[in-house]
Amino acid sequence: MATTGASSLLLGRAQAPKSEPPLLPSVEEFFRLLGFKLRSRLVNRCSTNFQVQLEGVSQTALLALKSDPDHTETSVYCLLRFDKAKLPGLMILERDLLVRVIGAMLGDDKPDDVEPTGPDAVGKALSPVQVRIAARVVRDMLQDLRLSWQAGTPPTIEVEGVPGHSRVVSADNADEDLVLASFDVSTAEGNFGKILVAVPAALLRGAAGVRPTLERKRPAPDIGRVMPVELDLVAEMARLTMRVRDLKQLQVGDLIPLGRLDTATLRVNGKAVWLGEPGHSNGQRCIRVKKRPE
Repeated sequence: MATTGASSLLLGRAQAPKSEPPLLPSVEEFFRLLGFKLRSRLVNRCSTNFQVQLEGVSQTALLALKSDPDHTETSVYCLLRFDKAKLPGLMILERDLLVRVIGAMLGDDKPDDVEPTGPDAVGKALSPVQVRIAARVVRDMLQDLRLSWQAGTPPTIEVEGVPGHSRVVSADNADEDLVLASFDVSTAEGNFGKILVAVPAALLRGAAGVRPTLERKRPAPDIGRVMPVELDLVAEMARLTMRVRDLKQLQVGDLIPLGRLDTATLRVNGKAVWLGEPGHSNGQRCIRVKKRPE
């Protein structure tokens, strides 16, 4: 199955209309976070050092995913429903991996009460153990999907029916566009299989741009080392505009009207830093600091 990066997941498939809104820009980041949570669940459930690697993200239709020969006969399917619109999603668990997970839970690599895997599993019904453990893995995945959702409020997600054959996907959902993530699960012994999860593309488009950006609070600068530096503080009580001709005609004894001197501006290096009120204190002229300039 061909995969593509998040940068190419823009408007869905080639025939999608240009007016369709884009998918979530961080779609790969979203599924990568989901993979980290999935690994934690598997390790805690099985006490085995499983590794979960995001193999790729692609966009496909539900019908194409259902009919993919790589998974149709030897995988466990579970139909999901997202939000009030009941948009369909899908989770696929390869049967070989399911057997390995059950074996790790029971402390046995391949317990006797589990049906065969690989080619021998084609057409075989799931055993009660497989159904129960597959349902648990699905529930874990749903919880991790909600926890990984970073674009606004997480959608409600429900499981429709029980895990089983690809027939759980009904024909009326076949044309839904999905964003599919494929996860490889392995240990030091080798690769065990894949878990695939498909989310409705419409939900990711609807969530685009909702995620808030958190501003980091910058620490206050340390100005202790420059505190002894001296600066000129100017108390400006009036400012006038005069023509050059009038300035040249000024003589000793001339009066320059300043208007009402009821406010003053305190400037440092020409920049206004405070506004104040002129007055007297202990026989000296002074400025009472009132407020910052607007």
